[in-house]
Amino acid sequence: MDAATKVALIAVVVAFIANVITLLVGVGAHFAEDRRARWVESWRQTSERRERLRPQFERALRGSFMLQALSGLQHYKAPSKLSADERKAYGDALDNVYADLQIADVALRLEGQIAAIDELTALATWFRTFRTSLSLMEDGGAKFLEQADAAAKQVKAKAEALEELLRQVLAELNPPGPEPPEVQTMRSFAGALASWWAS
Repeated sequence: MDAATKVALIAVVVAFIANVITLLVGVGAHFAEDRRARWVESWRQTSERRERLRPQFERALRGSFMLQALSGLQHYKAPSKLSADERKAYGDALDNVYADLQIADVALRLEGQIAAIDELTALATWFRTFRTSLSLMEDGGAKFLEQADAAAKQVKAKAEALEELLRQVLAELNPPGPEPPEVQTMRSFAGALASWWAS
């Protein structure tokens, strides 16, 4: 085999190897870009879900805090013992609370937040028990006052449990860091090299 033939053969082998390397780099860049695209889409969906849920969580927490306040010691009165102004103020506060909780309940159901709905339901149930016990207090005396006190403690416990649960849900929906950088493909690498050479 003469020298010219050897040189030609070496050139063919080098060209083949270069093409294989280029192909492998291109395939690797494609997979990396595809992985990045999936990560970005997941990041976007998680961020959007967090933004959808946050105002509903705020409604739920606002309502639970109000129910906790309305079952405080200052409200341990039978409805018949309230003045007209007190009954109106109490009724207006309850209307606002229930409006918030109803909106939050619907939104949480649509998002599949069953655990949060269960906590809200338990909270509202205990608050109704508290109000019913106060209504019966005039006839049953201390017995229903004790029931009202026990229900008020449950309202407080459920409000705290709901707050902790919603904090955990939001924490789980935090996007995992900033959006990743773009993958350096062969085209972008060539463009960068051309820019450097021109400078």
